[in-house]
Amino acid sequence: MGTMEKKADKKLVSLREKIDCLDKKIFELLSERFILSLKTAHFKKNIKDKKREREIFFSLRKNIKDKSLKPYVTKVYKKIIELSVKYQKKYAYKLR
Repeated sequence: MGTMEKKADKKLVSLREKIDCLDKKIFELLSERFILSLKTAHFKKNIKDKKREREIFFSLRKNIKDKSLKPYVTKVYKKIIELSVKYQKKYAYKLR
């Protein structure tokens, strides 16, 4: 293995370590988000809140810096909201 390949391997390892660190933070934040969303279920008549979803996506579109990421980030958030609703439906009864 040449010097260039070793440098590339080290860079790859370094980038993957940064991704791992971000993944850990994302997991922690998602866990916190799900717990908070579950707590909101206690105050809502309907678990699914279209108005709130529109607000989230409006904010997302407004704040995303790299427009090329918009369709991908939007899909991720759609999935987060979908799973959050499922989670609330499954566990909200425990709060009542």
